[in-house]
Amino acid sequence: MIIRRIQKEDLPIRVAWMNNPKVYSSMHFDVPILLENTIKWYENNLQKSNRLDITILDEDEIVAFGGYTSIDSKVGKAETYLFADPIKQHRGIGTKAKMLMCQYGFEVLGLNKLYFVANEDNYPIIRVNEKCGFIQEGRLRKEYVASDGTLKDMLYYGLLKPDWEKQNKL
Repeated sequence: MIIRRIQKEDLPIRVAWMNNPKVYSSMHFDVPILLENTIKWYENNLQKSNRLDITILDEDEIVAFGGYTSIDSKVGKAETYLFADPIKQHRGIGTKAKMLMCQYGFEVLGLNKLYFVANEDNYPIIRVNEKCGFIQEGRLRKEYVASDGTLKDMLYYGLLKPDWEKQNKL
């Protein structure tokens, strides 16, 4: 697997995946996602120094999209997000992609901490991140409205570079 900066030609695939209930049910954006709006999003974010949106490929095939957002160069941290091809979920792609994102974040971007925030009931993404060494650091109570109208908690997870290096014996 390799990471590269997202390209304009990736956007139709990204939009299709984001409009799939397997993806949008656990993320916080309104559907339908439109290609023309995504192109504007892409163009607006290209020059931002506090985010990097990526495409993850396996043998030249797009298998996931992700990114580093809220990059804080003073603290050396960034929030991460990841979503895999909804047709190929539950095959280990997410874990491999997130491991690659961790390596890239620490070794290439020079970050000291990666974090993510997930719905409390988003067990697949929590499990993927825990396999990569992320630990729960906090709970944001009654932080979002679930599809059934109830208020639910969000969980804050973090991974420090020294913990990553120890886990991966670097």
